[in-house]
Amino acid sequence: MENVRERRGLKRDNSSPDRIIISNNPLVLERFKGALPVFGGPAEVFKKALDLLDRGLVLSGHALSGSIRLSVNPFRSLVLETCREVSLDKKGIKVLLDAIDRVEKAARERPVPPELIEDYAFIDLDLLESLQQRKQDPEKL
Repeated sequence: MENVRERRGLKRDNSSPDRIIISNNPLVLERFKGALPVFGGPAEVFKKALDLLDRGLVLSGHALSGSIRLSVNPFRSLVLETCREVSLDKKGIKVLLDAIDRVEKAARERPVPPELIEDYAFIDLDLLESLQQRKQDPEKL
């Protein structure tokens, strides 16, 4: 995946201390040095996010952002934020449980062709960077 990163001119960055990025995408883990690695597929990322929501964090963005086809993407990156006002992110939990069902069903129905793995990794990284950009400067978008 090094060649994809080089072609796209990706640089390294650290996540905000009040945000946690969790990912199974090597491009994201390289770009965001503070990201929490998750080993396994998207369902494992969602399950780790559920565990963190149970500890008081909230989901930032949507677990299945992008097009419906991205439900078969083998990479998933999520941003969780600390929030003092919310004791339990019930909406985030519902979204993640639905996302787990969808990706598990999609994985059974449509395996990812190996030649598309790098493309999916970049798409996941691009979606995460777009979310980060919107969070930093919502008026620009």
